[in-house]
Amino acid sequence: MSKKEIRQIQGAELEEALALVWEVFAEFQAPDFTDEGIEEFWRFIDLEYMTMQVGEGAMTFWGAYEDDYLVGVCAFRGLDHIALLFVDAEYQRRGIGTALVKKAVSDCKKLDPALHRVTVNSSEYGLPFYAALGFEATAGLTEEDGMTFIPMEIEGPIE
Repeated sequence: MSKKEIRQIQGAELEEALALVWEVFAEFQAPDFTDEGIEEFWRFIDLEYMTMQVGEGAMTFWGAYEDDYLVGVCAFRGLDHIALLFVDAEYQRRGIGTALVKKAVSDCKKLDPALHRVTVNSSEYGLPFYAALGFEATAGLTEEDGMTFIPMEIEGPIE
């Protein structure tokens, strides 16, 4: 039986987390992005930039580990916006993404018990996942800086 754990990512673990994010993005989302969008995403997940964001408390990362191997990453901007959610291709459709979101929301609710709304800018690839969790689109397909996404939110109790 494998050991499974979801916990906040700290310090040097951030580099491994961002490498996983890039690997999964390149396989599943980059084909739908323009070159400008791919470059913009690469700039967003820059290690130095993300280290600064985490250090300032603007971003928080969680990792899903299976036998101490990082298989999924979730990052929140603030307490209410999913900025990144990526699961290793081999581990998709096993509930890891759902578990990451639930753990992140649970931790955020400890900091703000009044939290009742979470947003995400979903890729087209992630749309069915977020819809299954109860997120609803708040606008149609949107493009900014070459990146396409669907703004979504979920309101009410998030468990």
